[in-house]
Amino acid sequence: MLALLKQILKSARERGQTVDGAVFEIRPPKHEERDPRFLTWAEVEELGSWCSEGRLVVFAALSGMREVELFALRAESVDLEGGAVVVDSSAYKGLASRTKTRSGRRRVYLSSVAKQTLREQLLARRPSPVDVVFPSPSGRIWQKDNFMARVFRPAVRRAGLEGLTFHDLRHTCASLMIAAGANPLEVAAQLGHKDARLVLHRYGHLYPGASARAAQRLDAHYLGSCCGGGVG
Repeated sequence: MLALLKQILKSARERGQTVDGAVFEIRPPKHEERDPRFLTWAEVEELGSWCSEGRLVVFAALSGMREVELFALRAESVDLEGGAVVVDSSAYKGLASRTKTRSGRRRVYLSSVAKQTLREQLLARRPSPVDVVFPSPSGRIWQKDNFMARVFRPAVRRAGLEGLTFHDLRHTCASLMIAAGANPLEVAAQLGHKDARLVLHRYGHLYPGASARAAQRLDAHYLGSCCGGGVG
């Protein structure tokens, strides 16, 4: 809206009308970033139980993949033996396109529960002419608006998790990894972030006592080196 107003005023000035130049220096207001919301594992399971696409929801919380990446995930990109999936495409208006990441692809590693969820989905999925792992009822790639209106929001209401967004499942994956002992670099790699500083910015409060634990590990390493390096 501000950009449109500036364009109108610029055109008016070009037509000879008097316009205070200071108006063009006005910057748009900064929107406060919404605090990430994290689900417990019990809440993830509860949400999945109320959802017609429950395995998609559960797998999102376990993998940290973006909604559009999940919609476009192809069966050929799944490596259950290697315990990973290759993310190299993204869904836009029911079609596959390039991913959000600059590299164009990344490898997402899976826990045993994530692998089992994916294995069950591959066995039970609808026939899909585009061979995606999580097809829509028509077998095609989900369109975001349809998925949110018909699947996700109704499940959120039934599970009593009002206000939850699909992106919160990505935050949930990060919080579950941190609770399991993952460091910021590991979380960043899983989520497809190039910079671990973003992880620290968003999830740093989930690392209470990290400095103290690091000091304890340093002591253990130093003492172990000293003991192992002594003359017998």
